[in-house]
Amino acid sequence: MTIRTSWFTMDNKIGVDLNHPEAVAVTTAPEIPGTSHNLGDVVQGNDGSRWMFVKASATVSANNMIAIAATNAAESLTTTHLASGIYTVGISQMAVTAAATGEYFWAILEARNGAAVNAYGTCAPGTQLYLHSSQAGAITTTATGYVLQGIYAMSTLSATTTTLEVAMYTEVQATTSV
Repeated sequence: MTIRTSWFTMDNKIGVDLNHPEAVAVTTAPEIPGTSHNLGDVVQGNDGSRWMFVKASATVSANNMIAIAATNAAESLTTTHLASGIYTVGISQMAVTAAATGEYFWAILEARNGAAVNAYGTCAPGTQLYLHSSQAGAITTTATGYVLQGIYAMSTLSATTTTLEVAMYTEVQATTSV
């Protein structure tokens, strides 16, 4: 398997671009008065993926784990988000380096294979993953902090800082470390 770089929707929803953030600039582009989709919309994507339309409440780097609030505002996932237990967890799976504050994008909630996430450490396929305690949005293979249930390494991670191919079979949940 390889990390997927091009995602597309399997639903009959027009104009879905799972790969790029969407900016709405009413003052410079008044012909586009709003987003092309409603916040919180969910679509099915290729390779068993499921996506939600969200708005960046802070700059979100590509391939970061993200926290999605009930308002559909998204930001890089931290231990504070997980401790509250009120956020949906996803990945900012996009073909650009980041979504700026106020931009809209499709966050991946589930992926049977090929999703990418920023990672620290080394591991083998099938390794349990944890939220990195000091790098917002990144995961680690070190058994500290929060265990991320429902997301597993699909490839070998041999570098200490890189992007890891993962599978998310259900929405990711977190529990405190062992």
